[in-house]
Amino acid sequence: MPLNFSKHYLLIAFVAFTTLLLLHSCNNRHSENGIISDDSLCYDLPSLNQAILKDSTNGSLYSCRAQLLYDYGNYPNALFDVTNALQLNGDNVNDLLLLSDIYYVIGQTNYARNALKTAEELAPYDYTVKYALGKHHYLEHNYVLSRGFLEQSLELNKENPESFFLLGQIYLMEGDTAKAESFYRQSVQADNNFFNGYMQLAAVNFIRNTELTPHYLINALNVRPDSPEALYLLGAYYQNNQNFKTAVDYYNDTYKQDSSFKQACYNAGYIYMTEFMMLDSAVIWFDRALSADHEYVDAVFNRAYCLELLGYDEESQFAYREILKRYPDYDLARQRVR
Repeated sequence: MPLNFSKHYLLIAFVAFTTLLLLHSCNNRHSENGIISDDSLCYDLPSLNQAILKDSTNGSLYSCRAQLLYDYGNYPNALFDVTNALQLNGDNVNDLLLLSDIYYVIGQTNYARNALKTAEELAPYDYTVKYALGKHHYLEHNYVLSRGFLEQSLELNKENPESFFLLGQIYLMEGDTAKAESFYRQSVQADNNFFNGYMQLAAVNFIRNTELTPHYLINALNVRPDSPEALYLLGAYYQNNQNFKTAVDYYNDTYKQDSSFKQACYNAGYIYMTEFMMLDSAVIWFDRALSADHEYVDAVFNRAYCLELLGYDEESQFAYREILKRYPDYDLARQRVR
């Protein structure tokens, strides 16, 4: 089954951007108008819950819990808490930016925009507000407005990797990979621990199969050693360059970090099947891919093909027929069925 690296690239290219909605600094987890005696509370939900029970008028506690709930994907309760924070402490830029993000992810884009307008009125020279406006308009596919706000953000603060990065995303969407790469480079120059910048630099170099690809991925792993996306792309790079043992090692590392990363499991199985001719091991990896996605038809087929080669004709024929029931046009299965 041939590998389609263009699809892998698209996956990685947008994995990094999906984290942008969560890029508000953890240092902004409490309201400027409130008091938290122990900032570690902002990272511990049970402790926050207890603190709020004891001090239900402290808006900063609600701000912290709203951010934490947002990070966990509990948007309705995050909205409830950030609204309480704003009522208790009054308008606060960090709370308004979080409110905007919450409204956006629950589909209330007009309310999200209104929260940003209020934040801009409150802090017209705050670079984080300009960035948030640029992000909002990017998500709305209004790249002209987005670019304008991101440029304003950079005028206010050049040490601003998120704005450089998102400008790179805009140029990538517009098809100008060279400009996109330039902005990604500026993002990691602004912050040499900016993981998303390294990942996108790796992605655009992966597509060209340059030797810079592993360099950027190692930098990304220096920031987040347990990143399955970086480990996976290293595996894909080495597979693409016929270094199959190294590729499998990175796929194995990916699996250790995220057993649901089906493509890493599939690729490892494919290498064991086609390059190492270790069919039993290939079956194990295809089983892992199928544990992550029971409908992964290519893994079903390759597993069946390995079983056929191993002499398990009845099981492999059953699998081919099951594929054709679901996917009548799956020619590879049609060619194997008897």
